[in-house]
Amino acid sequence: MSRQKSTEAKVAVSILRFLMGLILNLIFYAASFALIYYLAGQAYTFAYEVFGSQVVDSAPGKSITIKVDKEDTMQDVAKTLEQQEIIINQASFVVRAILTKKEIHPGTYTVNSSQSYAEILEILNTE
Repeated sequence: MSRQKSTEAKVAVSILRFLMGLILNLIFYAASFALIYYLAGQAYTFAYEVFGSQVVDSAPGKSITIKVDKEDTMQDVAKTLEQQEIIINQASFVVRAILTKKEIHPGTYTVNSSQSYAEILEILNTE
């Protein structure tokens, strides 16, 4: 009788270990899938902001005048534009500027929230 209980206990422990391993694997794969899905969505959104024709508002939008000084970087200008709600995301704006090889020049410019990144970069690129 004691041997039979010992064998039954071993079988029960084996089944329990198998089920726990299976459950942990399912949790791991579900969490991995959720993370990959989330990151893919974020990557798509960022790429769309960089390469798409994103605008904050439809026409007529909101116009602001921005003064660009000689020491201002593209990141400085992008931060100001994002704070003034002219662009959606300063990081995607900077990436777009780098990829299109657009530079900013000192001066005073008027930009609008209904303009695309390409249009704003073209304005800031004029001397």
